[in-house]
Amino acid sequence: MSGTSGGGLHIDLYDEELDRLMATLPGMVYRAGTQPPYAFEVVGGGYERIFGRSREQLLANPDIVAQTIYPDDLPLFLQMLTQAVAQRKPFQLEYRLLRPDGTMRTVWEQGRPVVLPDGRLVLEGSILDIDEPVRARRLQDATYRIAQAAASAHTLQDLYQNVHRIIGELMPAGNLYIALRNPTTRQIQYPYYIDEYDVAPPDPETSETGLTAHILKTGEPLLLSNYEQARPIVSGELTPMGTPPLSWLGVPLKLRGAAIGVLAVQVYHGGYRYTEQDRDVLAFVADQFAVAIDRQRAAISLRDSELRYRSLFEDSPVALWEEDFSRLKQRLKEVVPPEEPDPAAWLHARPALVRELASLIRVLDVNSAAVRLAGARDKKELIGSLMLSMPEEALERFELEVSHILAGDRWFRWEGPSSTMDGRPHFISMEWTVAPGNEENLRRVIVGMIDITDRVNAEDAQRASEARMRALLAAMNDLILVLDKDGTYVEVFPMRNDLLARPREELIGRTLHDIFEPALADRFLGSIRAALASQSTVSVDYSLPLGGSTHWFEARVSPLPSEQVLLVAHDATARHDAQEAARQEAEKAETYFNVTGVIIEVLDRDLRLVRMNQTGYDFFGYKPEEIVGKPWIDMRVPARNREYVKSFLMGELAGTPIPEHADGEVVTRSGEERMVSWHDALLRDTEGHVIGLISSGIDITRTARLEQELQRMDKLESLGVLAGGIAHDFNNMLTGIIGNINLARMEDDPDRSRELLHEAEQEILRARGLSQQLLTFARGGTPVRSVQDLAPLVREAASFALHGSDVALSFDIPADLWWSNVDAGQISQVISNIIINADEAMPAGGTITVRARTASVAENEYPDLAAGTYVRIDIADTGTGILPSDLHRVFDPFFSTKRRGSGLGLATAFSVVRKHDGYIDVASTPGVGTTFSLFLPAVPPGQHEESQKQSEFKGHGRVLVVDDEPAVRQVATAMLARLGYQAEATADGMDALRMEAEARATGRPYDIIIMDLTIPGGMGGKEAAAALRAAGSTALLVASSGYATDPVMAKFREYQFDAVLSKPYNFPELTSMLAGLVQSPTAR
Repeated sequence: MSGTSGGGLHIDLYDEELDRLMATLPGMVYRAGTQPPYAFEVVGGGYERIFGRSREQLLANPDIVAQTIYPDDLPLFLQMLTQAVAQRKPFQLEYRLLRPDGTMRTVWEQGRPVVLPDGRLVLEGSILDIDEPVRARRLQDATYRIAQAAASAHTLQDLYQNVHRIIGELMPAGNLYIALRNPTTRQIQYPYYIDEYDVAPPDPETSETGLTAHILKTGEPLLLSNYEQARPIVSGELTPMGTPPLSWLGVPLKLRGAAIGVLAVQVYHGGYRYTEQDRDVLAFVADQFAVAIDRQRAAISLRDSELRYRSLFEDSPVALWEEDFSRLKQRLKEVVPPEEPDPAAWLHARPALVRELASLIRVLDVNSAAVRLAGARDKKELIGSLMLSMPEEALERFELEVSHILAGDRWFRWEGPSSTMDGRPHFISMEWTVAPGNEENLRRVIVGMIDITDRVNAEDAQRASEARMRALLAAMNDLILVLDKDGTYVEVFPMRNDLLARPREELIGRTLHDIFEPALADRFLGSIRAALASQSTVSVDYSLPLGGSTHWFEARVSPLPSEQVLLVAHDATARHDAQEAARQEAEKAETYFNVTGVIIEVLDRDLRLVRMNQTGYDFFGYKPEEIVGKPWIDMRVPARNREYVKSFLMGELAGTPIPEHADGEVVTRSGEERMVSWHDALLRDTEGHVIGLISSGIDITRTARLEQELQRMDKLESLGVLAGGIAHDFNNMLTGIIGNINLARMEDDPDRSRELLHEAEQEILRARGLSQQLLTFARGGTPVRSVQDLAPLVREAASFALHGSDVALSFDIPADLWWSNVDAGQISQVISNIIINADEAMPAGGTITVRARTASVAENEYPDLAAGTYVRIDIADTGTGILPSDLHRVFDPFFSTKRRGSGLGLATAFSVVRKHDGYIDVASTPGVGTTFSLFLPAVPPGQHEESQKQSEFKGHGRVLVVDDEPAVRQVATAMLARLGYQAEATADGMDALRMEAEARATGRPYDIIIMDLTIPGGMGGKEAAAALRAAGSTALLVASSGYATDPVMAKFREYQFDAVLSKPYNFPELTSMLAGLVQSPTAR
């Protein structure tokens, strides 16, 4: 609380005289604290009249302020005091207090913060009781506002909400309802109901015994200030419904002395109790409110009525004209003789009068549909004289209208052709009627028109359709019946009397059970009821013995109106017989499928097994449920071949030509491997799309083993011939080597000794070449490339392959042929394979010509071959040639046109050439011969000539040779010393690790270590290299081996080597390797 607005009021103590004087004040004064809860420290004056409490009660309760101020006013009160204290400024405000007796008073408080002599800040002020003038003012204001609300409200709900707000300013009215007695049903209805506990209003059926009904019966207000102690409640005189309130007040809403409803308020919590003064205020407001409700009802009803009419008129889909016939009515009275016995005939004889009468009709209003129907631009074209929009042909119709008026009719209807204002023809249906109250003068006639052109056209179309349908039914070859829901024949169309169980005249009016066996009749009846229940077509198939044979029918039952169905039955005997024959053929095919001795399997596009015949299940040892739907290739192909077989089959599915047959190994459930010869074919759907493979297989395990044995014997025989030839050549070479060495020992002339030793060396090199040719057959995998002169390589490989053959061999190789970066062993193998195939293609002898050229290849000249310079090698024979059908398959693995042979020779050649980034092609003419063409990337002359300069190379540093052969160690260290290296040797990798560690420890590490990959009984080069790198060695590591197929030689860098040296090697080859190694930018 706060102090007065001018000059502080300082009260330090009270005596009886001062208290008596202050009690005469119209209000009270106080001193209070400046912090919540703003407790009173001193009070004086009329505090008991304002608060209804003694000084002791006010001073003893520090929360008295928050407890007595009306809850809705408390937030603003606290805000004003907080602001006044903070700013040290006066304040004033109006608010409501709740007294202990439940009444509420409106007060006016003004005050300000004051500093006492002791320096303490307090609030001092005064509070005046202004309840009476405020109530009078609010009541007067409420009367005015209720009148305003009634005038401005668009709906009764708007009015109810506005009055609720007004009452809430006069008394607590958070819970308020309005009840009205329905004049028709006499039930109590609650159009407005706001309650914090009982959200839904009382049931009209059960509310006749409550408080609202009591007020409606007595027509008097009812005040239950203390609800629970009120006499009507305690005595049970009244039986109210809902949650009991603390205080309740209701007053009647009266019109012309009769109660039409009730206005009631109630409170559930707090200390407020309604008073007689509240009752009088609410009764006064209710009188004003009842009048406002009545006026608002009338205004809303009138407004709604007009709006409904205008809305119906304007929004109606029917074209509406509002017309004035009064002048026409008056003119008829003037011109038609009263004694005329036949006014219609009299009028018909006067067409000019008819036209005059039409001009007298005035169009008052039209809706949008009328504008559209008349073909007008807007309403203005139609409003005014009827002649503005009446087409000429309408005068005849108008004459008919006037005849009805002369006959006293007040309603007229007509349908027929008409036209729009712009001349478009259409059909209309017109109807007019006289508006109520205008029967005598015809001042207001409502004319309605609709465009029935679509209906007329539809009726014409329906008649035409029915005619077509009758013609169609007459031409149909099916049985057509109409039956009712009980299966009674209603109609039988006479199309196929030969398909009827009885003549037509014997069916009409009979039931299905009268005609058919009970089971078939029940089926028909079930289909009829199903079609009617689902309102959809139901199918039913049946057979009947007709004309000495059984006929099969396919029938469709469709619902019709009036609980009838249309049954159309088609004679499907021919199709049934065809399907039965097809079924029997399918059974035969299934029998053949399972009894044949060949394995048959069907795979889908994902190589899953779809089905297999019994022969296949027996062969593989599986049951159908164990393998159908499973990835079958993963189960029947050995692991080593699975990826190849999958790729092969997926290629067939993708369109790769399917070979005549393909042999492959399979594994049965028991783990046994067998050989099967497969014949594949594509499966297609009805649109030609590939959906899978069907394969038939024959077990050729025994045959394959016999062929393998024969091939082994042939190979042994071939090897014997080859070994004999090689032994002959080696013996000749050894004779030359031994003889020259013996002569050199006996020769005293040094020059002559050197010549003899040179001759021995040449024979040794020839022997090495022969051994290299033998290694060719074992070499494979990734090529170990080096720049090679292809001319001698091709000559040696071709000559070696023809050992023991009577086929002539000729060469056409220029001296300036470019070199190539190739694996000499693998390219020798390619040449050998092609030469051997050519030799076998000429069993009676012939000639093989080998021609080589340096060739330029243009972009896209050959498939998958980049543009550039290549060495082209053509190998042509004069043999039997290759058939065109086999030509595209010669490079396929396992394909061979020979009775014996693995079918891998040309496939290997193809793979080797592709790994060299080259290309191989074949051309052949049967009976003339075959030519194979190889393209290998060429190396410009400068590059291979540069390698020749390496012969001048001199080295320095320490080299360690690791090899189990003493002769190799002795020769290698000697050649290294010749090149300027300090060379040492050891026979084992473990010893090499020790020597390398000691060398590094003494500060004299090895610069290069040359290691044999294979050391029997000891650590080889591969393991030693890994250990050296792990130990931190920085030496350059060289892999050396006489095994052509060792993968380390092809991918030496993956095994931490820096170079390779193939055995046997000579001094120039060792020099070339070392020169390239130390000059390489990757040298460590």
